[in-house]
Amino acid sequence: MNTVKKYLLIVIVILAALLRAYYACYLPGDFCRKEYGEEKREVGVFKSIRNSVVRAVDSNFSSPHSELLLGMLIGLDRLKNVPSFSHELKITSTVHVVVVSGFNIALVFNLVTKLLGSQYKLRNVILAQIATSFYALLSGFEPPVVRALVMGSIVAWGKFYGRIIDGLSILIFAASLMVIISPTYLFNISFQLSFAASLGLIQFSSIFSNMKLPEDLSSTLAAQVFVWPIISSYFGTVGILGILVNPIILWTVPVSTILGGIFILGAIISPLLAKLTSVILFPFLDIFVRIVTLFGSWENSVISYRMNGPVLAIYYFSILFLLFLRNRGVSNRSISKIKK
Repeated sequence: MNTVKKYLLIVIVILAALLRAYYACYLPGDFCRKEYGEEKREVGVFKSIRNSVVRAVDSNFSSPHSELLLGMLIGLDRLKNVPSFSHELKITSTVHVVVVSGFNIALVFNLVTKLLGSQYKLRNVILAQIATSFYALLSGFEPPVVRALVMGSIVAWGKFYGRIIDGLSILIFAASLMVIISPTYLFNISFQLSFAASLGLIQFSSIFSNMKLPEDLSSTLAAQVFVWPIISSYFGTVGILGILVNPIILWTVPVSTILGGIFILGAIISPLLAKLTSVILFPFLDIFVRIVTLFGSWENSVISYRMNGPVLAIYYFSILFLLFLRNRGVSNRSISKIKK
């Protein structure tokens, strides 16, 4: 697909998503209000599995380690049970870790494909897709998970058929598709933060990496470019510790998630095996908890500032305009090199 057709398709999908949201939420009717008011329904089998996971975790870990692990593994939010730890997560801008996100979806898909063998076999891709979809349903099908599932599926099937699709196109398509299916996503803070973080990573990761910064720090800074204005707008605060704390603790997340999955499998087989696995897993959770607790006591690191609508619009417009100028400059330099 050439560039003109690609961008034309993106524009059509965005317009369809906005029209869907407008007709559902702004014209007479209460579709959005009804959907917002409904509690999340869980399919019986998934609810049963989630309850089994909760029992296994609670019987082997104490608070706040149990809340942390359940958030990482199945996206269960029990932070209200540990208000002090919840407050420290917000101060250190690490609360995003205690949710299932795109990282978990990618981890499950890659793990399944590696166990099965080649990712270019139809059977392997289908099985990985089924496993990832099952995990997404188990984790509650929250907006970040849905976004990651759609994007990951497009990338996986694109690779299978030998097609490479740029991340920005996939992100826009996934977000628009979600809004078309469920217009209330557009006004969901989890959806907004997930979209903003992914957009920041796609657009700014290479820029910060070129500065020779550590990978975790580059990723943190890239995500924050688009995320912090949303946090400021909703909560009236800006946490500056996240830039320091995230790179220090992010390495524990994949280790804890993988070991957590092994722990759950062990719990299914034998309580003794679960106990042995928990001994290996606990130190990584504890490192996370101790670092967050240490830096979470720095109350003065939080700046009180609420970004209003006009300022928010100017900020994002300025960033997007600067990106446009940069990409245009890169394209011009590439053309010049080709001509030489």
